[in-house]
Amino acid sequence: MARATRADVARAAGVSPSTVSVVLNGQSDAIKISVATQKKVREAAKALKYIPHASARALRRQRSNVIGLVLGKLPSDPFVPVVHQVMISAVKAAQERGFLVVPVPEPQDSDGSYGYTHKLLSEINLAGLVFETTSRPQFVGTLLSDINVPVMWMSLVDTQDRYPGVGHMRVQEQAGVKELVEGLGISAESSVLMLAGPGGRHSRQNPVIEYFGINCRQVSLEDWSVATARTAVEKMLAKGERPRVIWCADDMLAIGAREACQAAGVNVPSEVMVIGFGDYSQSTFGAHGITSAHWPLQQLTEEAVNGLIDYIEQQQNPAAETTTEEWPRYRDYPTSAVWRESAPRAAH
Repeated sequence: MARATRADVARAAGVSPSTVSVVLNGQSDAIKISVATQKKVREAAKALKYIPHASARALRRQRSNVIGLVLGKLPSDPFVPVVHQVMISAVKAAQERGFLVVPVPEPQDSDGSYGYTHKLLSEINLAGLVFETTSRPQFVGTLLSDINVPVMWMSLVDTQDRYPGVGHMRVQEQAGVKELVEGLGISAESSVLMLAGPGGRHSRQNPVIEYFGINCRQVSLEDWSVATARTAVEKMLAKGERPRVIWCADDMLAIGAREACQAAGVNVPSEVMVIGFGDYSQSTFGAHGITSAHWPLQQLTEEAVNGLIDYIEQQQNPAAETTTEEWPRYRDYPTSAVWRESAPRAAH
């Protein structure tokens, strides 16, 4: 599909190209463009899927060494392992290929228009985009794919969807959790406390719930912080509850659960086993000794960035020797069990 031009929008709206520029650049009030004319221009631009030239032209034709990384809405504490690993992995992978990364977290505007995100993508001279699929303004990524600009999709959680574009890198959350369930070697009659943050039931919890059934009690916390998990487990232990396993949907929650057990004099793992998700133990986040499912965020992010750059370079220099792999490029990255002190693997 050919990219719509400013002239196309002008014809559709019945105005001059300069008026289109004034309206879409946010200068209508200064130039005193009528509200009716502004509305006609914006409706025409939307119908034609027009994006101001700085981004679309660079993405399709010009050489650029900048790629955008569009993420979901940042948590209240943005310095969490997930955000840290994805951003740093993207920056390092791009740097090794001579590219720069511009992170674009999802900020929803008060009117629900995502104008901030659209503005960034319209004004920054980008060569392509890595789009994380939990980001709500997915229409921007889909729109760019529709007008033949390079978009690599990346899913950090389970999804069956495949989006149009250069490719899609997806995590398989449940694989490593299934390994942990099977490797513990404990009865399905054992009591399990499942801790998760807000957002309802998460796919990574399914293998635990399916195995332990009614013996698995699920608790949704108000956030994913260490402190919140510690408080919740402290209250439970104070009531005399002793689940055989505290299974956490993230390592940060597992840290809080283990700290609560230690403070209450409950031995981990002989009395209560603690299991997390993420495998942050080798980082600076304090999850040392936590049995966990390794979340391959670094590998997935690096592959998404490198796949996008492979495509961009191939388009910029078709005569150069390139990979024989077909496009779009799809990869699935399963989680894997990592055994440590907080829940040892059963002897076989």
